[in-house]
Amino acid sequence: MPYLVFYDLERGFTMRLLAAVSAGVCVAAVVAPHALGQPPGRPHAVVSLGDSFISGEAGRWKGNSNAAIGDRDGTDRAWVDGVGYDATTVYGTTHRYANSAGTGSAGTGSAGWSGSAGGPDRPGSGEGCHRSDSAEVFSAFAHTRIDDNRNESLDAGTGIKSVNLACSGAKSANIVDTPFKGEQPQAAQLAAVASRNTVDAVVLSIGGNDLNLSGILTQCVKDWALGTRCAEQQQRVIEERLPVMRAGVAAAITAIRSAMSSAGYSDGGYRLIVQSYPSPVPNQFHSPGDGYATAYLNGTPLHMSDMAWLHDWANQTISDGIRQIAREQNTEFLDLTQAFTGREIRSPHTRLGSDPADAEWVRFQAGLAQGDLQESFHPNYFGQQKLGTCLKQAFDNPGPEHHCTNT
Repeated sequence: MPYLVFYDLERGFTMRLLAAVSAGVCVAAVVAPHALGQPPGRPHAVVSLGDSFISGEAGRWKGNSNAAIGDRDGTDRAWVDGVGYDATTVYGTTHRYANSAGTGSAGTGSAGWSGSAGGPDRPGSGEGCHRSDSAEVFSAFAHTRIDDNRNESLDAGTGIKSVNLACSGAKSANIVDTPFKGEQPQAAQLAAVASRNTVDAVVLSIGGNDLNLSGILTQCVKDWALGTRCAEQQQRVIEERLPVMRAGVAAAITAIRSAMSSAGYSDGGYRLIVQSYPSPVPNQFHSPGDGYATAYLNGTPLHMSDMAWLHDWANQTISDGIRQIAREQNTEFLDLTQAFTGREIRSPHTRLGSDPADAEWVRFQAGLAQGDLQESFHPNYFGQQKLGTCLKQAFDNPGPEHHCTNT
């Protein structure tokens, strides 16, 4: 029997998480009152760049549920009555990119805390940039009509145009000079956007994939399946890789400034805000225990002690590293480490379901066949709305550092 359970973990539930683990993410933002030398009459815009934590990964989900069919207790925004599941209603054309083979792997998927592979609703689907209609930059300015590529808002919103160039799975190199998932480097895209708009702010989320958070979380899941803990070993891994992450974030900031300069902006002509990550997991739990049933029902195949370590040490250490680069590079910093407090997966203040009053703000690892693997452990629809609120607060209150908490 133990062998059968382990086989189920490795080939079923656990492997869905391992493939889902490569969706890392970090976030930075730029906000400016006026771009130097830009002609009047152009729309003012805020632009987001980076990885899955700002692209809108997991925006399909309004809370979590173990229901296998239909709208899954109201949590699945891709459900279309009489039709079935259509993730393009959320992600548009970015649900899958043209060269996607549909096979996915734990090491090449989206960014940050999770990963990629074809989902059960659409075999061979997923793997795209997964920009959602509820992504942070759209939620910040109350936009609800977005183009099919989920790049630009089409409605008036609050008077600021939102542009989303982020792509799930992006590394710093994909900001600087390396195309990704069929799209040009994000800095090059930014230069084009800045030439036809007055960019008031650029929001960057990057670093998680440079740190290979996906591999770290993958190992933690493997250790859970084996009954061992991951924190001690993976803490050493993070400490060794932090210099690489910091260098990558700095290079991305330099590329953004170069792109804006090429479009005619001075460094003081816009605001640049670098943002950290909210923790997807808590350090206290509504369902104590490390067993298979508890992990399966709650979508958290991790030891509680390892989740507490991820929350208390790993997320804070990563945030501190990003803050350091923001200060050195003279950008603003948006601290999101406490943005989801009380609404993480399995937090004692949450329940499964879609009720905004107590729903989880992070996509869990579904034990049943739900959605795309790369969505796991990312801010869901509710989480993205919260991140939008955080960004709007930073946008409205210029300063060197911003702290967004869930109070």
